[in-house]
Parts: sequence; C-alpha cells; structure tokens
Amino acid sequence: SLANIELAFNYPKTKDTKVEEYVSDRYLKRRFAKNKSTILREGQGNIRVPDAEFLYKEKYQIAIELELTKKAKYRYEKIFYFFRYYTYYDSVFWVFQTDSVMGYVKKVFKDIHLKSKERILSSPNGDISLLERDLSIHKFLYYDDLIRLGTDVKMVTLKGCF
Repeated sequence: SLANIELAFNYPKTKDTKVEEYVSDRYLKRRFAKNKSTILREGQGNIRVPDAEFLYKEKYQIAIELELTKKAKYRYEKIFYFFRYYTYYDSVFWVFQTDSVMGYVKKVFKDIHLKSKERILSSPNGDISLLERDLSIHKFLYYDDLIRLGTDVKMVTLKGCF
C-alpha cells in the first residue's frame, strides 16, 4: 500500500505536481536514528518515525501515517503528542482504507485533545497554541481517494471532528 502511495507521488499522472521529495520509511528510520536525541528532545520524550514523508509546494513538510489496522489507545497517545511537539512536520496525513479504523482513530484523538485541553486551560502557563496545532495538523483521508486524486483529495482535520 505504501508502495502505491510512493508511486502516485513519484510518478504523478500530470506534470503539474505540488509534491517534491517523497521519502519512504527506510530512509526516515536512518535519519531518525542519526538524530534520535534531538528528535526525542523536540518531541517531548516521544518519537515516531512516520511511514513516509514528502515536501509539498516547496515549503510544507508532510508526514504520512498509513493505518490499516487499529492500534492500542496508548500508542496513539504517544504518536499524538509526538506530532504536537515535533514541529518539523506541518501536517500529518492519516491514510485509511476503512471507516472503522478511521472512526476509531478520530475518536481516540478527539478524546486525547479534550483531556489535554482541560490540562492546558487549567494551567497558568498553558500554551493554547498547542491546542490549535492539534486541531489543524492531523488530516484524515481515504487511501483510494489519495491514490486517485493525489494532494487534491478531500481531507477532514481533527477540528472537523468536533
């Protein structure tokens, strides 16, 4: 499945593509291993190597997470917080093949966000910008649509789940 996404981005049907520098997880694992201490620090103790990444319109770094099956909630919590704090990525495209997995991840993320919101708002030094990042960075879409439409695919942000 990731190979199809890679092919779609590396060999688009039209020459007018906005995607540059698609990178697979093999390369990312090496890059993350080399920079592990920095990434752990910036990710507030969490680390997550995305399934892939690409540069969009020459300036937006996008992570791709292909979710074929459900993970345990605690794993999603670690991933959620990693992408909140590790600001290298401008967006995370969560790619799903089924409604059930997409619905599960949206619900888990919504619950994490709401719990986190209570903590941040009740803290005197709470950083509200983190809540905005949570709502905008995560984009949910279907695999078939991504393959068919590329970056023109319709996406729902976490904000759209409320």
